Amino acid sequence: MSPRLLVLVTAAVAILSSGCGTTLNTCMIPQNGGQRVYGGVRLDATCVASAVTDEPTVFNPLGTSKPKTVYQRAWEMLLFGIDLPLSAIGDTVTLPYFLLSDVNNSINNYYFPPKKSAVEVPDALPSETAPMKLAVTK
Repeated sequence: MSPRLLVLVTAAVAILSSGCGTTLNTCMIPQNGGQRVYGGVRLDATCVASAVTDEPTVFNPLGTSKPKTVYQRAWEMLLFGIDLPLSAIGDTVTLPYFLLSDVNNSINNYYFPPKKSAVEVPDALPSETAPMKLAVTK
């Protein structure tokens, strides 16, 4: 393998494997919590915290059915701890994009508010909100 190709492959692997939180933040739609300013750092910090508490995260939305071992917790904290500064760099690079996107969305929502749907869908069925009363006719 030529040295030039080796450097190119190494650089590609390094770029693709770093800043996982930033990559996820960039790919997620805003309604699901994505595309936030420094969202990659937030995701990594949440994942480090969840490694301690076993709470569900974006990477594992259902949580775990059995408790994590000490080694699993340490491994997750190490991986997300290493990714956190890389996500900080990636989030700083993508900061102008997210700021412009946020300003653009705010302007669009101000001048063109989202339309309400023509059909109102109730949050709960009538039987769920109040006990049903039977009318007795004579």
